[in-house]
Amino acid sequence: YRRDPESDKWIPVPLKNKHGQATIAADPFEPGRFVYASPDGHLIEILEGGTRIVGNIPGGEGAAYSIAFDPHVKGLAATVSKDGGELWLSHDGARTFSVVKDGMHVPGSVWHKLFLDRGRVFMLTRGSGVWMRRVVL
Repeated sequence: YRRDPESDKWIPVPLKNKHGQATIAADPFEPGRFVYASPDGHLIEILEGGTRIVGNIPGGEGAAYSIAFDPHVKGLAATVSKDGGELWLSHDGARTFSVVKDGMHVPGSVWHKLFLDRGRVFMLTRGSGVWMRRVVL
């Protein structure tokens, strides 16, 4: 849902989330732009504060389980596979992604939440702690 400023009402956004946990992240350098990571493994670009759904981001198919932007490094974003093994980075604001060699490969859980801070990827797991990896800027 998104809040419509004219009617002051909640409006459904046509994104399908049949099951599982989805993540949505706001691009800190482009107001009104969001990226949605669906539990079925797709990254979807959303523009104009939720009024325009652009569609799947190339290279994100199967990769998306959690999405995060680095608020300190313009253009840096990361996504991770559901099993936490594969990590993808973007240097162009989540428009294209490439696989990071050796990924994260954390033990345990299949639920992950990503955070980025100054080129460090933090992965929060359900039951296996918090893991950190520095990525090449």
